[in-house]
Amino acid sequence: MKKPMKRESPKAGMAANPKPPLLFLHVVLLSILLLQITASPEAQAEALVKWKNTLAALPPSSPLTSWSIANLNNLCNWTSIVCDSTGTVSEITVSGANLSGTLAHFNFTPFLNLTRFDLSHNYLTGPIPSEIGRLTELQYLSLPFNYLNGKIPYQITNLQKVHYLDLGSNRLLNLDWSKFLAMPLLTHLSFYDNYGLTSGFQGLYFIVTT
Repeated sequence: MKKPMKRESPKAGMAANPKPPLLFLHVVLLSILLLQITASPEAQAEALVKWKNTLAALPPSSPLTSWSIANLNNLCNWTSIVCDSTGTVSEITVSGANLSGTLAHFNFTPFLNLTRFDLSHNYLTGPIPSEIGRLTELQYLSLPFNYLNGKIPYQITNLQKVHYLDLGSNRLLNLDWSKFLAMPLLTHLSFYDNYGLTSGFQGLYFIVTT
């Protein structure tokens, strides 16, 4: 005589298979933890040093002299760097520092809280990486008076908090500049004197006041 099959209670099945919301919560918490590690001051300092090491030789008087692995724990005291209350980088301002290189090796990912990015008046070449669109907290972007070329990445329009955008005096190519008008806080936009743009775009510069 066959014994009746033992039916598994609903509660036992629930215990064996965690509720989807609980799994989702674990995934979210893990993602937040990984994000915090990626955007930590240590990760930011390492990213800056790695980019610095791809640039042409810098003189001893360079403002980037303090950017060093040996000085990793003093990120907020580095020249040209400003930190927020959390100890992470909020501003990078390296203007007129005779930097020669590209942005290709600049890792934008750790700088989630960056509000100001100013590399104007240098000798930077190559395209503007599309990854710049990850800087969603950015308010001020200034890259004029370099030798940047190629198309301006449309990902810049993801920077919805930017109010100041200057890409003038480079060698950037044509694009539909009207897309930038959809950036709600934009009050200053300049593509002035870009050798890669047609004459109608070379002088594009406007200020919006409210």
